[in-house]
Amino acid sequence: MSSIISKHQRLAALRPLSPESVVSLAAAWDVRMVYESNSIERAARLHHGIAHIHPFADGNGRTARLAMNFILLAAGYPPISIPTDLRQAYYSALEAADAGDFTTWQNFLTTQLTQEPDAWLEALQFSSIEN
Repeated sequence: MSSIISKHQRLAALRPLSPESVVSLAAAWDVRMVYESNSIERAARLHHGIAHIHPFADGNGRTARLAMNFILLAAGYPPISIPTDLRQAYYSALEAADAGDFTTWQNFLTTQLTQEPDAWLEALQFSSIEN
């Protein structure tokens, strides 16, 4: 728990970039996105790009997850949710991508993507038991 709190404290200390910096970083990042044909990798790169550029004072992670899930849904995949118990692994995988290890980040998301249907089915079964 303390590692999550310290992570939140570290994230709270981040300052949004200047508008000029966001424009130049987003332009460079957008060029790479155009050539990515794999929807899962595109979604992973979109999420990482938004989180890495950090264009907003608040809501960067939510925006990144929403954009990632939009790409996945448009490609016929289920949306990915990040359970609370995997939050530290999520942050660690994002940090690995920041350090140049994009494979760790994409593998984390791919694992979540393959487990998502099971979580949905479990929730539906639990819901039908309650009714």
